[in-house]
Amino acid sequence: MRYVALAAAIVCAPTPAVADTFALGAQLGNPGTGSGLAVAGTQLPFGILARYEREHWPVLSGGIGTPVAGVGISGWLGAELRVRMATRVSLTATPGLRTGLVGPGYYARHSHVFVGYEYNYAGPWTVAPRLPLGIAAAIGRSEVFGEAFAELPLWPAPELLVGAQLGVRVTVW
Repeated sequence: MRYVALAAAIVCAPTPAVADTFALGAQLGNPGTGSGLAVAGTQLPFGILARYEREHWPVLSGGIGTPVAGVGISGWLGAELRVRMATRVSLTATPGLRTGLVGPGYYARHSHVFVGYEYNYAGPWTVAPRLPLGIAAAIGRSEVFGEAFAELPLWPAPELLVGAQLGVRVTVW
């Protein structure tokens, strides 16, 4: 009877509330042409990241930068889903949207004309549903992750873009 009472006390004990967590980080994508950080004759897509987690709410993950070489400055946001594979390793999916400038890569792919770097910060606007899939490993207060993603910019013409990125996020609070 003692064991049943102890088991009931453990099962019925209130769980401590999970505090809100906020993390900041950075990511680098696979090299290409058109936009991103210039490194050894190619451009490296980059992003400044934020992740917010609150109990009973979807985890929001987003960023600002150029997620794919060839697109202009953009912002993206998604609801992160996780499946824990080991104590500190999880598989992730973050369906969401990217919105920003189409960038010089669009014109290079469609008309074989490089329109110039001003299309990184000016030019037509687009909205793109996106789906990053990846793996994340927690190391203390930081998290290292790798993702592959597909997105479909809808304007000026639909086209499938794929990419990959590596990044790190550090929990601030």
